[in-house]
Amino acid sequence: MVRELLLTELERRYGWQRLQEVAAFLLQYLKTSQNPKEHPGVAQVQEWIAYSYLQPDKVVQELTELLEQSIAPGKDAHVSQYEKLQLATTMETVAGPLKNTALQQDYQHLIPICVQWYQSYTTDSGL
Repeated sequence: MVRELLLTELERRYGWQRLQEVAAFLLQYLKTSQNPKEHPGVAQVQEWIAYSYLQPDKVVQELTELLEQSIAPGKDAHVSQYEKLQLATTMETVAGPLKNTALQQDYQHLIPICVQWYQSYTTDSGL
């Protein structure tokens, strides 16, 4: 919630281009930081967030492929609850910037699945 507020205010004050500059800075930081090597899952999510401002079509293609693979028959048993939650929260995080993609229709059918995963997790964990 704080993140969204800060991004909204940044865009209001300085425009969309400033958000893209921050995204480019994040990508550059990830390339030079040791953190991605220590926490590759976190780094991947941060890359998707940055690319959602810079190359939203790329993010849609990658997330759509990943989500479709995770719901393929026989795959569900291999997708952990954590991975499902991570995918669901990533989709929620990048939803705003992905409104700027021409491929929005390509992933819309996957959003209810992510919502279901998230609700299942919060119900199972008592959140």
